[in-house]
Amino acid sequence: FFRVTMAPAAKMAVAAKDDLKFMVDKRTSRKENAEDFKAGIRQYRRALQKPRTHPRVGSAVMPFKVFVRKRPLFEHEVQKGEYDTVTCVDGLRVTVHKCTMKPDLKHMYIAHKSHYVHGVFDEQCTNKDVYEGTARPLLDAALSGNTATLLMYGQTGSGKTHTITGIVELSAHELFRRLPTGAQVLLSSIELVGNQCYDLLNEREPLRLRDDADGLVQVMGLRHTPPMRGPDELLHWISVSQRSRKSHATHVNACSSRSHLFIRLTIRLPRGRGATDQSVLTFVDLAGSERNEDTFWHDTDRIKESAQINASLSVLKQCIRLQTSNSSQRGSFKHVPFRQSELTRLLKDSFTSPAAESALIATVSPTGTDTEHTLDTLAHATVMASTDGVTRTDHQDVPIGLDEQLRRGTKSAKTRVIPPNRWTAAEVQEWLAHVSEGYASLPSGTDGKQLVRMSEIRFIQACRGDAELGGLVFQALQDQVRSINQTKVASAKASREAQIEHKHQQAVKSAGLKYQKAPRDVVVAAY
Repeated sequence: FFRVTMAPAAKMAVAAKDDLKFMVDKRTSRKENAEDFKAGIRQYRRALQKPRTHPRVGSAVMPFKVFVRKRPLFEHEVQKGEYDTVTCVDGLRVTVHKCTMKPDLKHMYIAHKSHYVHGVFDEQCTNKDVYEGTARPLLDAALSGNTATLLMYGQTGSGKTHTITGIVELSAHELFRRLPTGAQVLLSSIELVGNQCYDLLNEREPLRLRDDADGLVQVMGLRHTPPMRGPDELLHWISVSQRSRKSHATHVNACSSRSHLFIRLTIRLPRGRGATDQSVLTFVDLAGSERNEDTFWHDTDRIKESAQINASLSVLKQCIRLQTSNSSQRGSFKHVPFRQSELTRLLKDSFTSPAAESALIATVSPTGTDTEHTLDTLAHATVMASTDGVTRTDHQDVPIGLDEQLRRGTKSAKTRVIPPNRWTAAEVQEWLAHVSEGYASLPSGTDGKQLVRMSEIRFIQACRGDAELGGLVFQALQDQVRSINQTKVASAKASREAQIEHKHQQAVKSAGLKYQKAPRDVVVAAY
């Protein structure tokens, strides 16, 4: 929990007394050395050299798709010394810049931890952008008669409620614009507190979950509203149900949700001759998770409450991971343990219906104070997306005074480049997923040494016979190898020139002469 850093005033003292150190919290360290850390993050972002693109949704059919949304940094956070430590790349990758101290208690470094999911929305994306990429396909599925579910997951104060509120509003208006003649929309709302369900549209009456003869989970006592007449009426009753939800104040939010909220839209679609089909579109706002410093003030009831929330989220993560794994690995089926929690029992149709479609949006905070919680959220998200093996960590040293050196132009941006033949198996999978947008596949144990020996034909096979894509992937690898080799040659040449210059300088000085470096822009003309 504790890290060691040096206060700005103590940095000068270290030169005189090398063992002078100060013990402070790691979050305080990030703020005290903010300018140097921010300079290091700017270096990393410039090295990416990637233009901003809109989030792209993978083309593969998945029962559960996992997305990440990064909220913007607020002005009051900037005034407190916070800075942006999260970078979204190419609409598929999230990189968290973990700023910390080395074990020698003197030097700083940044661990750039990258995670891949099915789609990423940066701080410039609006609720409309998030809706188009996540909820609209679910609405299409529901209007086709299938079960559709959208879940919101994230830390308290990461923008979870703001996102779900905007998505529900856009979905309501879109639903009634596209609703067929004669179709009906009914609303029900359930709150899950611990292991107990309550009906939020019926004065919080307790509900019971029962399995019927067909194996379906029935919510006993749940009431539905009469058919809604339009989006405004639907949104009104959703707002009424949200006001009845259980919440508590935390250090982050004055009103933090401490329960799981289910908003169920039952859609009755006419199919002729008096017959109807019924589908369900469900929005689930999961209970907000908290940092460890928030739980310090919890009483016994709140600690028990948090333990129940964490247990239900753990089962949900396991169910989504297994469901995603079952869909991506043909011929291999693993049981999804949805009966282990009331939360997953309410979502049974999402795990058992072959035509069900679901998505989860994980919201993250960009502040340095929330770094550990953001990493925890992304770790869970990548496990649920079955991309936990496609992660990468790059380390960057941050010397004291880096910000000032960069402003004066005395230090150029420098990043460590790993040659492809030294990539680990996880790094190979990350690179392949990036260049082929998740289409190509290689055995999970393929490392860099094996990768660079592969022919173009082998890459075409990895791209499922797509000759054009396989050729592009092969060429991308060759270009990367060539670029790194050119960089090595240039670096070696510069190093040799520096050594020759140094020897010349020493020889001139030993002869008692005054050394003067020749300007590089001198041009010698030959006649």
